[in-house]
Amino acid sequence: MSKIKKLLSVLIISVLFLAAVGCGNNSAQTGSQSSQAQSSDVTSSDNNTGNGDSSTPSSTDIVSTVPSVISESPASAAVLTSQTQQETLNNVKKSLGTSAPLLLPKNVPIDSGKFLTAVTSSGKSKYSVKLYQSSKPTDVNSKTASKGTLIAEVTGTQMKDTGSAKESIADDGYMQVKASSCGDDCIDLGNNIKAVPDCGCGHQAIVWSEGRWCIRIDGPTDKTMASKNYPDSKPLAISVAAYLNKNMLPAPQKIGLIKMSTWKNEPSNCATVEWQNGKTVYQIESSSPMTALEIAVAMKTV
Repeated sequence: MSKIKKLLSVLIISVLFLAAVGCGNNSAQTGSQSSQAQSSDVTSSDNNTGNGDSSTPSSTDIVSTVPSVISESPASAAVLTSQTQQETLNNVKKSLGTSAPLLLPKNVPIDSGKFLTAVTSSGKSKYSVKLYQSSKPTDVNSKTASKGTLIAEVTGTQMKDTGSAKESIADDGYMQVKASSCGDDCIDLGNNIKAVPDCGCGHQAIVWSEGRWCIRIDGPTDKTMASKNYPDSKPLAISVAAYLNKNMLPAPQKIGLIKMSTWKNEPSNCATVEWQNGKTVYQIESSSPMTALEIAVAMKTV
């Protein structure tokens, strides 16, 4: 009986020993497989860099995406546009040969996604720059430059003397307006600006002075003759006064004149800005009144 008990004890111990050994081997295999799987995942991630299979981009992925992010940044796009404009304006300057002192805008208002180009001409005492916007970069004075949309024309004309320069602007309708003398007829444009009406022969103009500048906006008394953009001259006058309250025009040595028209039959050059500097007269013409003002404000010696 005792022999039987001893045999059973040996068998039980043997079974327990074998079970323990088997569990240890399985655990080691499982750990090895787990390590192999992790190693395989890392290798797979390295091999699939840039293919989008890994949720975490490698350093190569990060570097490769930086240029696309920069190119899509609005701020960077503005810088590129500004650089393109500056190159165009530099080429405009290089193309002009004249003794008239050069004034050109430091920037030009163009539509988003468009490019600035120009057609220039110059002589001994005069230069002209027609500014265009195009759908793609276009060289200054190329055959395709003038096929764009005309923004404005900038000219400089050197007269024989200062008196001649002043007289040429005075003859265009310059006057000094004293709002204090208009009484109840004064037109309030805001920003402490008062204008006077000037009517006659179907015309109804609004005129005021700011420093040495005279601003005149001429419209028809018959509203059927007014442009669609400006059926009434007063809102345009208020917009101009508000803009000039925040932006500085070039300082004329003697006189400066801004003329705008709200007649529908004058769409090509409804705004003219001209001023005298010594014996040179500078002029900006545009079909857009506010564009003419923006370019005038941006003018600088080059």
